[in-house]
Amino acid sequence: FDLVVLGAGSAAFAAAIKATEAGYKVALVEHGVLGGTCVNVGCVPSKALLRAGELAWTAGHHPFAGLATSSGPVDLAAMVAQK
Repeated sequence: FDLVVLGAGSAAFAAAIKATEAGYKVALVEHGVLGGTCVNVGCVPSKALLRAGELAWTAGHHPFAGLATSSGPVDLAAMVAQK
């Protein structure tokens, strides 16, 4: 290998991609899942749940007179499963 990248979080993964695009043979060494904490359990999943909450709130708080809306009950288990 021309480059060995320790870890496969978002920064390490991006570095490996760039090196591969430059023609280097790259090895990733990771003990967990590809993408790291942010992609799999941190930043991205939390953003999905925040966006779902924002949409539920917006459904009942829009500026359009005469348009009745309701977000209905929240199925948290389904939201977490989709994240």
